[in-house]
Amino acid sequence: MEEEQQKSNIQRLFVLLPSIVEHQISLLKLSAAEFVVKGLNGFLTAIVLMLFGSFVILFLSISGAIWFGQLLHNMALGFLIMAMLYLVMMLLIIFILKPILIKSIFKSIIDSLDDEDEN
Repeated sequence: MEEEQQKSNIQRLFVLLPSIVEHQISLLKLSAAEFVVKGLNGFLTAIVLMLFGSFVILFLSISGAIWFGQLLHNMALGFLIMAMLYLVMMLLIIFILKPILIKSIFKSIIDSLDDEDEN
């Protein structure tokens, strides 16, 4: 009797096994799709924000250069001052903020990966 029940259980297992495997594959596909969609969403959001931010910076820079030019009665000098401001900011970012930014970016990436692993 016990042998028959074991055979019955094994037969049910073989009947259910393809369905279980199919559901596991579907779950993996959905998980992969969710991962891709989240990454693509973040990427596209960053691109749009950078695009709008670039326009804001561009127009602020032009208006600042015109303001300096009118203040000094020389438009070329106004644009030169704005270029020098950007050069100073670039050097500050490269030499002072770059190590700090790299550490914070690595930490945020590692934290986000840990959060995903817990879910």
